[in-house]
Amino acid sequence: MKRRLSRYWICSATLLALAGCVQGLHHNEGATQIAHSPDGKQIRSIFIPDSGRNPQANDHPIEKGEAFSIKLISAYVCDFRESSGPRDWFSRSNTDASPCEGGDGNTSLLGVTNYTRGEIAIIVNAGERNDAVAGLTFNPADIQRNGRIVYYNEDIRESGQLINALNIPVYGPKTYEGGSFFMDWAILELDNDESAQSRQLLQELAKIGSAAYAPGTPVLNLLNTLGGALLGANGDDIELRYQVEFDPPYSGKTKKDSKTIQKRVTAHAPLREGYYVIVREENRDQLPPFEKLRVSQGKYNPLLAIKDAPNQPYRVYKDRSWLLVRVAREDHVQALTQDASAKAAQFLEQLSKDKEASVEYLKTLPQAIEEDRNTQAKGNKQ
Repeated sequence: MKRRLSRYWICSATLLALAGCVQGLHHNEGATQIAHSPDGKQIRSIFIPDSGRNPQANDHPIEKGEAFSIKLISAYVCDFRESSGPRDWFSRSNTDASPCEGGDGNTSLLGVTNYTRGEIAIIVNAGERNDAVAGLTFNPADIQRNGRIVYYNEDIRESGQLINALNIPVYGPKTYEGGSFFMDWAILELDNDESAQSRQLLQELAKIGSAAYAPGTPVLNLLNTLGGALLGANGDDIELRYQVEFDPPYSGKTKKDSKTIQKRVTAHAPLREGYYVIVREENRDQLPPFEKLRVSQGKYNPLLAIKDAPNQPYRVYKDRSWLLVRVAREDHVQALTQDASAKAAQFLEQLSKDKEASVEYLKTLPQAIEEDRNTQAKGNKQ
């Protein structure tokens, strides 16, 4: 019996030691919530109708056929899980910064949070649910396989700072087809042992990934694959993860032959123009103070701000990690490029599945190109 127990404890200790050596995703996502504001002045639930306020003229959802875009306006990152090293211990830059009050998700030595550097990547997967795009997944590892890097910086301080980027394209401009729309956001802190080549590749991926590409296109699919391969090769820490799916537009005709409009009984969450605020809490039993927050106006670029007391001015919200996302309507002509790219990608995908159609298409392609050239030539003469 004693031998059996000894073997059990030895095996258990060995397994635990091995588990500690295996690289993988460290989960400290915190408790994250999302809220919406059409104009930045009042941040409330993403669901409408909102019983706590009157409807606003600019609060209506994005409708089918409208062109829109999504951008990451700004972000604040703090209190991530990163151990400090010699280069941090002897650094004295950022000495007077006030540490983030968001909890204790860090592993750095006491008193060196101002100097501890982290390698931060912001990854996003956004799109309209259709046959080609599956939508949300609740496997944390999938954010690496399906999301692209839109921001990367190897010098973010643990005490907290705004990212050194503004107005990063995430989606569109593209025409809304009227389906369910999803967004999957994550902030990852990468391990310290990446090579110089990996860091350079991450920087290039973030640069390319922050450009606008149509969903389903080969370029975007390749960016997702490369980002996942690089990030998956290291033991990365998920510091924030939030997934949301927005309801499609509702016409009120619940049956094919409906002649009357059926009103909704429950609140719904359609994709709306305005700002979406995503705030992380380290303490899982707390909710973000959305009632005190607003999007800053005036001399600064749009940032998330808070008022501590009624008689005090707004200040930059530096107590938690957050993302500020903007959904905006766009001119229809701005969406033509991505619309055409997405349709071409779908068409080529169908051709790849049908060999006979591919052969027929290739036969008629030269003639179609020649006819198009002739049409353009006639137009230029006129």
